[in-house]
Amino acid sequence: MGRRVRPHLFDTHTLLWSFHDPSRLSPLAVRIVKKGDFLVSPANLWEMILKMGRPAAVVKNTGAWWRQYVE
Repeated sequence: MGRRVRPHLFDTHTLLWSFHDPSRLSPLAVRIVKKGDFLVSPANLWEMILKMGRPAAVVKNTGAWWRQYVE
């Protein structure tokens, strides 16, 4: 039997950093991103929508960003 690999569930910070500031990721997280072996949750989208419009928000248009990077 081969080793079963489970995808990793990214929190919102990890998801955003993977596209906008990969230097903040650990070496393991970088490898996971490169393999595409991760999942995102609708909770990530919900959190980004809640923070949209705040001055510190990384993503200004959550819907467009989600379609471009996640879908």
